[in-house]
Amino acid sequence: MSTSEIDRLRQRERFLEAEVAQLRRQLAGRPGPAADAPLPEAAILGNVLDVAIIASDLEGRVTEWSTGAEHLFGWTAAEMLGQPLERLFTPEDRAANRIPAERRQALREGRAIAQGWQLRRDGSRLWASSELMPLQQADGTASGFLRLLRDRSEERTASRRLAESEARYRTLFEAIDAGFCIIEMRFDARQVPVDYRFIEVNPAFERQTGLVDAAGRWMRDMAPEHEQHWYDIYGRVALTGEPARFENAAASLGRWYEVHAFRVGEPEEPRVAVLFNDISDRRRAELALQKSEAHWRGLFGQLREGFVIGEVVRDAFGRVTDWRYLDVNPAWDDLTGLPREQAVGQTVRELIPGIEDEWVDDFARVVETGESATFTRQVRQFGRWYEGRAHRLEGDRSPCSSWK
Repeated sequence: MSTSEIDRLRQRERFLEAEVAQLRRQLAGRPGPAADAPLPEAAILGNVLDVAIIASDLEGRVTEWSTGAEHLFGWTAAEMLGQPLERLFTPEDRAANRIPAERRQALREGRAIAQGWQLRRDGSRLWASSELMPLQQADGTASGFLRLLRDRSEERTASRRLAESEARYRTLFEAIDAGFCIIEMRFDARQVPVDYRFIEVNPAFERQTGLVDAAGRWMRDMAPEHEQHWYDIYGRVALTGEPARFENAAASLGRWYEVHAFRVGEPEEPRVAVLFNDISDRRRAELALQKSEAHWRGLFGQLREGFVIGEVVRDAFGRVTDWRYLDVNPAWDDLTGLPREQAVGQTVRELIPGIEDEWVDDFARVVETGESATFTRQVRQFGRWYEGRAHRLEGDRSPCSSWK
C-alpha cells in the first residue's frame, strides 16, 4: 500500500472513527507521539482487532491483511498476501457473482455495503457487515479496493432470537381468549392518575370489553363514566412497579372483570400490561347463589321440625362407621336439648356416646342406595322418641333428615 493510498485511507476516517478513537485511548499515556498525532498505517492495521481491514488489487488479490483480519478469519498475513479474496466468500456467493458485482458498485457509487456469510480458515461461517471502497491514485484512477468487515454473528443471533420471541408472543397475543392490552397512564400535576390510552390490544379485547377500535384512544373518551378505581389501580402499578391481581366491576361497561396488571417498559414510561377476563356470568351466578342460600337459610331457620345436614364417615375399608353433623337448625336444639355449636363438626358417636348402631346404619343405607328412608326410633340417652325422614343429597356427603 503506497503512501498516497494511506493518505486517502485517512480521508475515509468516518468509517474507522470509532476504532481510531478506541486506539487513541489505548495509546494514551504510553511513551511516543502525542495522542492527537497522526496514527501510522501500522497502528491502524495492527491494533484494530474487531474490524478486518483488507486491501486488494483490481483483480482481487490481497495486498494488505490487518491483525483484525487475522483475528476474524484465522489466516495470517503471510498466508493471505497475494491470495484471491474469493476464499472468504461462500460457494453460493461465488456462484452468484457477488464479488465482481460489489466491485462494480464500489467503482460506480464510491462504496458497496453488504451483509452476509463469510468463511473462516477452519471452514466455519461468520455473519459479517462489509464495506468495499476503491483506492484511487493521484490521477483519480482506481488501483485496488479497501474492504472493512466486522463480525455481526452475535447481533444476528440476538436479532433472530428476538424475532422468534416476538413471533411467539404475537401468536399467543392473538390466540388467547383472554383480553390483553398495553396502556399508557396519564397523571395530573399531583401524580393522580386521570386517564389511560390504549397502546395495543389483542383480538379478544373487543369481545371482552365491547370497546371497538380502542388502540390509540383514551379511556375517558370511550367511557366517560368509567370508575376512578380503575385509574387508581393501574396508576399505582405504573408508579411502583408492583403487579396487581383483583376482581372489580366496570359499571360503565356493564361487566365484572378478573384482572392481572403489571408494569412493562422503562419506569419512566408509565405503561401497564393488562390481562383480563369477563367474569360477569360467574358473578351473576354467585350473586344468584348467595340470594338462594340466604332464602333457604331463612327457611332452614324457621322450620319447626328439626333439620340436620351431615356426611358419613368411612373406615380404611370404605365401610360407613359414623356420620358427622355439618349443620343443624334451631328447632333441632329444642328437640334434642343440645346447642348447635356443640353438634356441628362432631360425629353422632362423639356427640351421643353409646347411641344405637341403627342411627348410623340407616344413614349408611340412604347414602349407599340413594333411597330415602323413614324411621321412628328412640334415643335412649335423651329418653325421647323421634320420627324422621332421611334423603341423600350428593355422594357420600350430606344425607339430610327432618326430626319431630
